[in-house]
Amino acid sequence: LAMHRFADLWEGSFTYTRVADMHWLGSGNFVDGHGRLDVRLSRGFRLDGARGEVAVTVQNLGPKSPDFDEEELFDRRTFVTLSLKP
Repeated sequence: LAMHRFADLWEGSFTYTRVADMHWLGSGNFVDGHGRLDVRLSRGFRLDGARGEVAVTVQNLGPKSPDFDEEELFDRRTFVTLSLKP
C-alpha cells in the first residue's frame, strides 16, 4: 500500500496484493498464484461548511485474477464515490 498527498486537496493510493499457489481447505480447489492492483485518486472540497470528497477507484487494474477458484475471475471494476461530512 502506498499513499501520497499531491496537493492540499488531491490524494492518490495504490495497493498491490499477491497470493501464492494454494489449495483451498474443504473443497481442495487449486488456485494459481496471482496479483491484484487497485488504484484510487480523490479530491477534497468544501461545500457550505461541509467537507466533501469525490474519488475514482479502479480495482484489479491488471489482468483478470481468480477469486476463489480458477472458474471465478475477478474482473476490473471502476467506480466513483462522493462523500459529505457536516
